[in-house]
Amino acid sequence: MFKHSKNKAIIISSIFCFAFMPLKGEEAKEIAPRMDSIPKDQFIGKESYGLYFFKKKVGWFLTESCEASYKNQPAIKSSEQIVFKVILFGEEVSMKSESTTYYSLKDKGEILHFQSKEIEENEVTTIKANLEGDSFIVTKKSATEEITKTIKKPKDNLLNQFDFSKWLESPRKIGDSFTVYEFSFSDLFSKPQETKETLVYLYNGKKDTRISGVETTVLTLTLDQEDFFKPKMEILPNGEILKGRMGPLIIKREDEKTAKQLIPATVNQINIGKDLGKPKNLKFLRLELSGLEIEKFPTNHRQKIEKSESGKLHLILNKENKSKKIILSTQDRSRFTESNSKYQSDKKEILELAKKITIKSSSPKKSAKMIVKWLFKNIEPSYHSNAETASAVLKSRKGDCTEYALLFVSLARALKIPAREVSGLMYDSSPQPAFYLHQWAEFHNGKRWVSVDPAWNQIQVDAGHIYLSTGKDPDIEAMNVLNELQFKVVGFDTKDREPTKKKRQ
Repeated sequence: MFKHSKNKAIIISSIFCFAFMPLKGEEAKEIAPRMDSIPKDQFIGKESYGLYFFKKKVGWFLTESCEASYKNQPAIKSSEQIVFKVILFGEEVSMKSESTTYYSLKDKGEILHFQSKEIEENEVTTIKANLEGDSFIVTKKSATEEITKTIKKPKDNLLNQFDFSKWLESPRKIGDSFTVYEFSFSDLFSKPQETKETLVYLYNGKKDTRISGVETTVLTLTLDQEDFFKPKMEILPNGEILKGRMGPLIIKREDEKTAKQLIPATVNQINIGKDLGKPKNLKFLRLELSGLEIEKFPTNHRQKIEKSESGKLHLILNKENKSKKIILSTQDRSRFTESNSKYQSDKKEILELAKKITIKSSSPKKSAKMIVKWLFKNIEPSYHSNAETASAVLKSRKGDCTEYALLFVSLARALKIPAREVSGLMYDSSPQPAFYLHQWAEFHNGKRWVSVDPAWNQIQVDAGHIYLSTGKDPDIEAMNVLNELQFKVVGFDTKDREPTKKKRQ
């Protein structure tokens, strides 16, 4: 029987969140009017970084920029290479990614071309973005599908990078901010609703130090965002990152030889050392949290945070039940019923299957129940299947919890039932009592959000499901709490035993 998430994509995208952080100003005052007024050597160089999960090396990241030509136009060629290896639940997970971006040396230095290749467990995925007029034709290819999109030309350009470095060099006060614009061609397919994202960097101060015997000023910045981890980085005035950290994830500047020294590290679950019985029977759970600096822990209709009399942080979890009524706005209803390149709820095979499964349904609740039961019966649990679209899941009929959740959302949306994926942790007693990475879903029944877990055949999820995120980068929040965060069971209640009676601490 399917247990918990071991999805490779979750691990990979979490580890590399810092590697892809943009350092390019989009809304800052333009300092140089055109690229021809900036020396080309401002954009030429080579950097290497080690990637760490806590103190364990899990990969490396190389970036190099040089003068080049693209279709007879003078350009800057920016290349990136990432290698990642980790042992997860006893199995080695690996990924290698290479990408190249060509920037024009005219006007503002806009993107001329982008291409990438990712190899994950011998599965190859490529993305190419070709400029045609003022638009890009972006095509993603894998062994199972080919998707093409047309988008407007991104604002990302070399002049923005130069503006950012000038802002870093200029006089600042603590608390000053710089708004940047990030664009990712891969997000067009993995996160279609987040292809344009404005980020705000906050200046926290500076310190003088020595690097390789040379006196250097190092600036400290944080990324202003709502996540309960605040990304922090140490950066040189020219924009080069020395070190970055988000929770337990670290990127650190190293020489290339050191960066490439890699022995796969083991990533573990959060152990609790206490058997809580069958997960499906958990009705109530109180956990004491410790071991990780958390600025904001997420809450929802099933979970809340309390402080004990001794000042300890307690996480209170309940089995899914009726909660406060939440009526969706027209905008949210449209957002959570939308078909896109991931959920594909308007595709013929998805629409027909959704209608077939729920032909006897008379309400969103009954439809959701029928979809959950169909998925549990017809999708084969498989860690090695890693589909990114509803059609791919339906074709293979295999997957881990991420595929179950993805297809549930797609089928629900095909019926115009608002639905979304949820990422977090789930308690399981096997192979040992612990909380494991997991993904499930929520649907809106017209009155409130309801949590369901198709991988576990749960119409109402048990109290062992810890919600971390929906929508924006759910995988990052899930990975960031592994190993560092510690749980202590303070109290719990199940269907098959008397409630534990422990004093609140």
